[in-house]
Amino acid sequence: MRILIADRLRPYTHSLGARCLLPGTSLACEIFPTRISIWDLSKTLPKHLEDINIDLEGPVADFTVLQELEKGHIDVFGQSQKGYFRYLITGRSEGGLQVVVKKFPECSRKPEKELYCEHTSPKVSPIAFENLSFGCSKAQEWPAIRRRSNLQEILPFWYRLGLWSELPNLAYSKPIDAVGGAASLLAELEKHISDRNLVGMESGFQKLLSVGFEGMFSPRYEDGEHQGILLPPVDVTSIDSPLLLLSYGQKLIRSMLISSSDSEIDILPALLPELHCGRLLNVELPNVGRIDLEWSKKTIRRIAFHPSQTNHTLRFLFHKGISACRLQVANKGIKQRYCSREPFDFICGKSYFFDNFT
Repeated sequence: MRILIADRLRPYTHSLGARCLLPGTSLACEIFPTRISIWDLSKTLPKHLEDINIDLEGPVADFTVLQELEKGHIDVFGQSQKGYFRYLITGRSEGGLQVVVKKFPECSRKPEKELYCEHTSPKVSPIAFENLSFGCSKAQEWPAIRRRSNLQEILPFWYRLGLWSELPNLAYSKPIDAVGGAASLLAELEKHISDRNLVGMESGFQKLLSVGFEGMFSPRYEDGEHQGILLPPVDVTSIDSPLLLLSYGQKLIRSMLISSSDSEIDILPALLPELHCGRLLNVELPNVGRIDLEWSKKTIRRIAFHPSQTNHTLRFLFHKGISACRLQVANKGIKQRYCSREPFDFICGKSYFFDNFT
């Protein structure tokens, strides 16, 4: 049994100057046809680092900024008056970023550039990333996604960017409710998830999306649009990067779908009604193992579990309305009935599949 996700996360925009996070770094770029402004988000308040000028003659047609969340770079392309251009903005393993030209008008100077600043490459490769999908297949044009404000569309991008934002060089000095600004909404959202308050969860996500992000999901602590949402003041003396909104938010999204301890795995503990179908893959549970999950019509369909310890006794907790399922051991042909909350000894090196939930 294999559970797969075919979706590729590649949001794009035609807007000029939309702030876009460079995946796997603490850098954000404001990209215009003839200029790139680089901002450092490693501290509480964004810091402007440098502007890179691009030698193009406008007006530019079909200007597009695409955030490649599978490979971890920004793709910029369009049609200038002197020809087609395309370049990539990528992170450097030793720190900073570089502009790599793929196609540029011959009569213009290529903007190949390297910029060094404090930066650490991702902790894991994109191949090992967890993957989340809620079955939405609409075009990934970011302004339209934000207008619709549909959590089915937005949360997978948040989840993937949160994984890219777990940078080991970033230090967090305070609990999230002490940082102030949009971080206080994270604390509220965490409480709603813990209490299984579905109404509070949905409004909490929407409020945080409105206040905590700008451009193409670039995080911020302060409400730049002055929307009238009351927030505690931001503690500017802290060293807490706004990337916390992405990385901590990703963990909260996961906690809605899977929560675990050394002895229990709770499946879909706080599923929002609008997230009625979806798949979550490659979830590494500490001291437990790896799990893949699929659900539809708000009901679990399939689970693939790969334990990391031998003779590890675990209980699987299914949501209300499901009492039992079929349990199979891969390559053994062994099938048996498994009841929710029943202790079972799992063996490392074997794969276990759950289906036929009733």
